[in-house]
Amino acid sequence: MERQGHPGDQGRLPAGRHGGGRHAAPPRARRHRRGLRQTLRRRHRREARRALRARQQRGRRAPDVGDGDEFAAAVAAVCAALGNLGDPNAPDLILVTVGDDANEEAAFEALLRDGVTRLGLKGRVLVATTSSRASSAALAAGVKSVALVASNDGARPSRPSKSARLSSTALKWLAARIVLSRGWPTLLLDPRTALIRDPSRYFSRDSDVEVASDGWDDVTAYGYDNVVDDPEMDWSRFCHGGRVLTSDPGFALLMPTEESAKLAGLVFGRVVAEAARVSPERLRSDLSDAAEGAADADFEHLAFNEALFLPSHGAYVSPGVTRRTLNYMCFANSKHVFRFLRKDRRFKDRAEHAPVAVRLSYHPNEPGRLTDVYAYYLKGKSGALSG
Repeated sequence: MERQGHPGDQGRLPAGRHGGGRHAAPPRARRHRRGLRQTLRRRHRREARRALRARQQRGRRAPDVGDGDEFAAAVAAVCAALGNLGDPNAPDLILVTVGDDANEEAAFEALLRDGVTRLGLKGRVLVATTSSRASSAALAAGVKSVALVASNDGARPSRPSKSARLSSTALKWLAARIVLSRGWPTLLLDPRTALIRDPSRYFSRDSDVEVASDGWDDVTAYGYDNVVDDPEMDWSRFCHGGRVLTSDPGFALLMPTEESAKLAGLVFGRVVAEAARVSPERLRSDLSDAAEGAADADFEHLAFNEALFLPSHGAYVSPGVTRRTLNYMCFANSKHVFRFLRKDRRFKDRAEHAPVAVRLSYHPNEPGRLTDVYAYYLKGKSGALSG
């Protein structure tokens, strides 16, 4: 069917070699398109050069945050300890990291005596430590997989340095990254933890990270709908969001996935970079080792939760882990136990309920509370939690 004529068709050439086809554009339009393509190519080349310079600069900065001899020695020690693991067929590896703090060392000895040895977990535990006392205690208890990383006997450098001294917190995440890369599900276990039962049987293993909560009830542990009201927005005045308490890096199962390994590497990098940043300030302030350890733990808590919760934005790329929050009654923190559980009419009865583990996340400097927890749940001492 022929197309009816149109007044605008008069004077037009048919589409073809010289008509309204591809080559019909006037020379000016062709020059414009060619110039636009050249501009885009130049822009892409500039962006590529800029990205290359950024990568090179990051590569030059990398030795300041973890490529020194101390870090290489830590990697070698952890790899050697993995070779001595007593039970290569274990469902997961329990990574315990111990620093030089006296309270932490005392808590670790209680964990070895009343938790690891009693439950027969010695073949599944890897101890990474900067403390010779903790290393000796682990070997004496029969734990063969021990990585002792020298901490220069606790000596401080005489002047500020760009490279940070390896802390027990940094050692923890470095070791976690190594163990995950070997294919081990890894339970990060803070020594200030009372193990009542073997935790391995109580994990769902359906997420990259299964982690204990800092919450003490359903609302604080699992979150709730938080509504922000802005009356000036009229009908769209209500904005819904979620609020939940943070997760505890002192008790977390990391499955050997790419996302979990990225999380461990991200937290390690941030902890080391933060230590390098504040090292001159600590030298001037003359903080005690205990105060430095508390500051490291606070920053670890922040970095771990930001890695769990924050989405990718701007230049930041999230590890993308899937997360499961463990039951706060079974994997309890010390606030839940000492503030609520021991007063509950039903659940204070040991025959009715006993947690799998209790973390002293709210009482980190009171290792005596671990003895109270063991006395109450294992020895039947009814008034132990009231002290």
